[in-house]
Amino acid sequence: MTWVIGAPTMFGYSIALADIQVTLTYPDKSKKYLDAIQKLFPIGKFVVAGFSGDVEIGYLLMEDLRRWFFLPEKERAWIPDCLVMDWKRRARFIYSKIPPKRQCAVELLFVAVYPQKNNGIPGEAQTFACKMKSPLFEPAKIDPGKVISIGSGNNVAEYRRTIDQLATGYNSLMQMEVNNPGGYGLAITINTSINVKNNPEKGISSHFHTAEVRRGKISFGTNDHSGFDAEGSEVKFKMPEVATNWTEFKEKMKQQGIALADVQAIA
Repeated sequence: MTWVIGAPTMFGYSIALADIQVTLTYPDKSKKYLDAIQKLFPIGKFVVAGFSGDVEIGYLLMEDLRRWFFLPEKERAWIPDCLVMDWKRRARFIYSKIPPKRQCAVELLFVAVYPQKNNGIPGEAQTFACKMKSPLFEPAKIDPGKVISIGSGNNVAEYRRTIDQLATGYNSLMQMEVNNPGGYGLAITINTSINVKNNPEKGISSHFHTAEVRRGKISFGTNDHSGFDAEGSEVKFKMPEVATNWTEFKEKMKQQGIALADVQAIA
């Protein structure tokens, strides 16, 4: 259960958001929901990836992505199309080596910008987004200006409606970009946060990691904010501490007395 969103904007940058909740399913089919994991990561220059599905496999693939995409030379960067097409064969191989009983579904989402290709305006990068799904990991690319998402959030009517509105191409939130670089991405983040908070769903957290990808820079953040309750007291909405890899997640669960050998962890 999760919701990861990617938007390759028409303004020279891509954005991504991912919630932090994990669903633990026990042998008796009972479930426990915890705000506990990071699902969105910088992969290389100008590239961010997120995952949904089996947590252990998702982290395994994220770690491999970061190692495989690494380029030590500062002047070099991957072309996004080549990157996902080259890595898909490796993803298939890694997945095929997982014991059949453990081959749970996992889906990946990528957002990026091209290192040299412009969007028609000098200096503004062409943007990129695609998703890949086990076991074939065939890239499914979308056009700039559209929105892509993975996870169970796609099955929630209110959430899906938001994505469908943004995916039409031009939408009213784009007005936030006028004289305000990055404003459209921020508007998507705020709109998504409000939507999830007003329409809570088990398995999806109202806490999100966010990423803005530009040529030469990846900015990571959260949707932390503060406000005031009816009595006038300040209320802070702050990201809790989360695991960033499988080892940290196992340790976090151990501290809470949860044996992962007895449960299935799904993002």
